Amino acid sequence: VCNFDDSLEVPEGKIMMHAYACGNEEYGIWEDLNKEEYEALKKERAETLWSAIEKVVPDARERCEVEMIGSPLTHERFLRRPRGTYGAEVESLFQDGSTSVDGLVLCGDGIF
Repeated sequence: VCNFDDSLEVPEGKIMMHAYACGNEEYGIWEDLNKEEYEALKKERAETLWSAIEKVVPDARERCEVEMIGSPLTHERFLRRPRGTYGAEVESLFQDGSTSVDGLVLCGDGIF
C-alpha cells in the first residue's frame, strides 16, 4: 500500500509503502529462535513481498531507506495479538461489519 498523503509520517519528497501478507503463519516456527535465526527468517519471509513490489517498482529495494519487517512475534508484542495472529479467521471472512447499533459498523483486520 503506497500512501501519497503521508506528510505527517515521512519527510517531504518521500513516500511510505506498507506491504503485508496474511499473518496467520504457524507460530511455532518463530519460537525459540536466537536473534540471528530470527532476523534471517524475517528476511526470508520478506522476499515474497519484495518480489511483488519489484514487479511494480523494479528499483524499490535500492530506493528503500527504512525497512521494518514484522513477524508473528512482532504482532504479539506490539499489537497484543494472541500468538501473533493477523488477519481474518476463516469463519469471519463473510462478516460485513454490521451491528445492531444504528450507524455503528465494525472494521479492522478481522472484518471483511
